[in-house]
Amino acid sequence: MTSNRLDANLLGLDGFSFYEFEMCKRSRSWEWSVGSRGGKAIMRGRARKRVVARYQATSALFLLLMNVSTAAPSRN
Repeated sequence: MTSNRLDANLLGLDGFSFYEFEMCKRSRSWEWSVGSRGGKAIMRGRARKRVVARYQATSALFLLLMNVSTAAPSRN
């Protein structure tokens, strides 16, 4: 059986976390959230326009990745 999904241990990514953002339309606004692939939301927000919501979500993801990289222990 073949799978399109790559094994994280095979790639040597066992010490890394993966994050993603999602957006959905809620009545007159767009709701966004940034979280882990397990579905746990770390940051969320709302904006009236889709473009603004996407910008806020990508900015939040960038800030999250910056903080994770500075908090990660160095490997010797």
